[in-house]
Amino acid sequence: MKKILVTTLFFVCFFQANSQSIKEYYKDNLDCVLDLSQKSNDAFLVSKDYELGRNLFDSLVNSCIKGRYLSNYEFRTLKKRNINTDEFEKSILIVTSASWCAPCYGEIPTLNKVASKYSDKLQIIVLFADTKNKMKKMATRYDDKIILIPALNPPSDQRTLSISGFEHLLDFPTTYLIDTEKKILDISRGAAFPNDKMDWDEVNRINEKNLMKFLTPILNP
Repeated sequence: MKKILVTTLFFVCFFQANSQSIKEYYKDNLDCVLDLSQKSNDAFLVSKDYELGRNLFDSLVNSCIKGRYLSNYEFRTLKKRNINTDEFEKSILIVTSASWCAPCYGEIPTLNKVASKYSDKLQIIVLFADTKNKMKKMATRYDDKIILIPALNPPSDQRTLSISGFEHLLDFPTTYLIDTEKKILDISRGAAFPNDKMDWDEVNRINEKNLMKFLTPILNP
């Protein structure tokens, strides 16, 4: 009986170890993201076909990002607190933002609403392309439940950011949906924002509808 128990424990440990070893991490797949992102941008600039752009982005997400895992990143918050992504037992929504990005402002009311309503299931973390001084004014618009992370250095361009090892290559705003096991379930890009044809009521309606659909895997598993 003892021998059987030891053998069973060995196989359990063996399979657990192997299941851990075959995990693919987002940080190890950045070449794929960069390559497909460049091809998507080139094709879109040539064709100006929004449907083609959407299909190419979906291909990028499915081929390079979905199903990968988030490494443990340590971020320094705007409130001067160090956080680790592994410390959160609930799902995480990582949102990339920048002060020059109009859609980033447009999505703030919806993010605030979700942060307040689903704080037991979801932690929202906003990574800024801006350094602390540049993003302070924008930061006042966010709910206190949302963790804000300023860039450590000024951005090298207006499409990417790099903070404490986390590399983002896909413009702003982009949203990563990460489950409790730190697996990236999905990624979306863009948001509605007020303009001559759309007021705040319409913007909030669209953004809330899209975000709630995006969050379905964790809110209604």
